[in-house]
Amino acid sequence: MPVKLSAPKESAEAPTTLVDPIKNKESHKRSREAEPTPSQAVADDVMSDVDSLDLEEAELAELVFGGDSLGAVSQALNASLLKSTFVGTKDKVTASKDDHEETETTLGFSIDNTGSIQPKEKLHAPSTAEKQPSEIGMPAAWVDEDDDIKVDVHKVKRLRKLRNDFDETTVAGSDYEMRLRHQYERLFPKPKWAQVPTEKSLSKSESDLDHDDDKGDRDTSDQVDLGHNALLKLLQSTESIVNTNGKALLSADKLDVMRLKDVNQLAYSQAVVQSVQFHPYAPVLLTAGFDKTLRLFQVDGKLNSKIQSIYIKDMPIHKAHFTADGRRIIMTGRRKWFYVYDLESGTTEKIWGVRGRKDKSFERSIISPCGKYIGFLCLDGNVTLVSSNTMQWMSDVKMNGHVRCAVFSADGTRLFTFGGSGEVYEWDVETRECLNRFTDQGCLRPTAIAVSNDGKYIATGSSSGVVNVYLMESIRSASVDDGATTYEPQPVKVFMNLTTSITTLIFHPDSKLLLMASHSDKNALRIAHLPSMRVVKNWPTKAIPFDAVSTAAFSPHGGYLSVGNAKGKALLFKLGAYDA
Repeated sequence: MPVKLSAPKESAEAPTTLVDPIKNKESHKRSREAEPTPSQAVADDVMSDVDSLDLEEAELAELVFGGDSLGAVSQALNASLLKSTFVGTKDKVTASKDDHEETETTLGFSIDNTGSIQPKEKLHAPSTAEKQPSEIGMPAAWVDEDDDIKVDVHKVKRLRKLRNDFDETTVAGSDYEMRLRHQYERLFPKPKWAQVPTEKSLSKSESDLDHDDDKGDRDTSDQVDLGHNALLKLLQSTESIVNTNGKALLSADKLDVMRLKDVNQLAYSQAVVQSVQFHPYAPVLLTAGFDKTLRLFQVDGKLNSKIQSIYIKDMPIHKAHFTADGRRIIMTGRRKWFYVYDLESGTTEKIWGVRGRKDKSFERSIISPCGKYIGFLCLDGNVTLVSSNTMQWMSDVKMNGHVRCAVFSADGTRLFTFGGSGEVYEWDVETRECLNRFTDQGCLRPTAIAVSNDGKYIATGSSSGVVNVYLMESIRSASVDDGATTYEPQPVKVFMNLTTSITTLIFHPDSKLLLMASHSDKNALRIAHLPSMRVVKNWPTKAIPFDAVSTAAFSPHGGYLSVGNAKGKALLFKLGAYDA
């Protein structure tokens, strides 16, 4: 079938005009210079914004409100740099246009680099807005005049503890502030439950988490950064936030002891403080003495508020004890009666002696840690055991000669009595049998006895100032043969640091420290480090006004030490290695 050919129809559109790139060279150059490129227009717009934008305000807005304010600032800054580059190099482009004209016309387009993304380092290049105020002539927003002062830490005696060097005399105000903060943290450290892992632990855990992603590419300063990422690091870490360390590590060369405000600073005793004791559970301490007044204080190391005072009009108080449950206080003196104060009801009960006994004085008393027994040291070597619940007589144990002092074991199942002849008896409290008996080496007149909480040591003190420390195993190595055999073991250590009669002898709750003191001489107090069997060298110091020490006590956890003296004061100390 024949095909008819027809002339092509004219298009309604305008005919396409072919432009010769070479002939249109001059017009192309004129249009490029007359009409700004898109990147140049963007740069002009951004520069108009940069003129009205305060970079410091934008950075501050990002820190306060978050977001990407700093990124916008970086882009604006980049555009500013690009425009200056574009303007500065425009002449060079024009000057070297002959070299590039052929390439551009051959390709049919021009290469514009003004809108390319710059490296991150260039975006954050230093600028005038990022300089310190002192570098650009702007005054600082805040000037603390106290930072420029000098504090003399040598002239004032109480500030000498802040020195890092013995020859140091003055420190700057800011350094002085940091040292005071450090001293306060030593005095009142954070409780263990509130402590977080150290910076080193956090850095190590963070390094392990990011090891596969960016090994070796992080800045070392990020490894110890605990700023706004501290919470994130803590949540990402598997480290425990609770300190589970065991017992404190102590040294005989240095014992960290800080003196706090006196416990009874709000109500000093008007006579010798005969008894100080911490409550077994609450942060409360009692003081009692010959002024016939029992006082209770809340122990915080700062104010030590007085809780209550009880006046006993007919009995100077020789001994005062909390019961094991902490609900009552037993007060005894040189009378035929004694008193029981109930902390819950606030009532005081007078106990008229012990039925079946005709003792005229109950001034020497002890309480078992188990809370079952109260022991009264009576005449003729008798120790009367009374029920702490009913205040009724239970039994007696009797040793040869006069009983000078006695102490219960930590579990309350054993009773140790120290007689006038220098013999020590060990009794079974339940059966009232004498289990062991030994003679204290070199004892002239017994004055004090103590047993450690772990049952490992037993210490004796005498009128000569000598303190003997025995291993419990050594005194139990010889059995008693019908109560007639005596044994003289060798003490594991003999302390001869004091020269007057030992009147106070107590073990620390963790059985690592032994306190010994004498009221016959001023400042006669020492602490022995039992693992090394040496006396602590750095404490106490001569500056501590112990005066004549009449009594002392450790807190249940061993963090506090209270010392009563003849001036009616109850001094308070904090042991840094232990919790309060």
